[in-house]
Amino acid sequence: MKKKALLLAGILLLSAMCACGKTDNADGENGNGVNNNISYSATDLAIYTTESEGETLMPSKFITMLGVDPSTVEPSDDEKLERIKQFVETDTMEIAEGDIDKPGETKKQNVIRYFKYIGSREPVINAKSITTTGIMPEDDNCSSVEEVIEAYGIDSENEEYIENEDENGNYVIKLDFKDLDTNEGTLERIITPKGSEPEASEVRYTLRFTIQNDHVHGIDAYMYF
Repeated sequence: MKKKALLLAGILLLSAMCACGKTDNADGENGNGVNNNISYSATDLAIYTTESEGETLMPSKFITMLGVDPSTVEPSDDEKLERIKQFVETDTMEIAEGDIDKPGETKKQNVIRYFKYIGSREPVINAKSITTTGIMPEDDNCSSVEEVIEAYGIDSENEEYIENEDENGNYVIKLDFKDLDTNEGTLERIITPKGSEPEASEVRYTLRFTIQNDHVHGIDAYMYF
């Protein structure tokens, strides 16, 4: 199990590093201003520790991810990773899935269905290069709202993506996803027109960014099953 966990973590880290900084721009926009060239995958539902390359933060160690066995986040000898894990909340659920060793039968598996980075001085990062130190008041090492909008191709004028806005201008960017049946591990972001709500039966995952002072001060994700 430990070897499988380490292999998964390595694959996720490689995928995240390949995805960082590779979103396309306006050439792929449709009539509603949504960038159709941006792709989404399971790595969008994971977070990593960071390491500096010049002035740029890059993914380093896998922390946690929706839909994986909790054993993938078992203790390691990396002090920074273990320190950050203290500020990550997770919840699990038991699911039934097909047993590849016994065709036609199912087996039960415990998977992570929720995570939340509360925050510390150490930033975390996701596959779209969005970074945050959570509840820490400083904006250093926290991505801006504009970076989130660009990374996820959000149409800020015509799309419903803001919730829980308060009188101080703080709010949450809420993004919903569903699985793409044509390509395992690939997700499709659900675009919800302004003034409407997503079809609940379509939503498989929700990713949220807490916005304070126009910067990301928290990240959480939830899986529906």
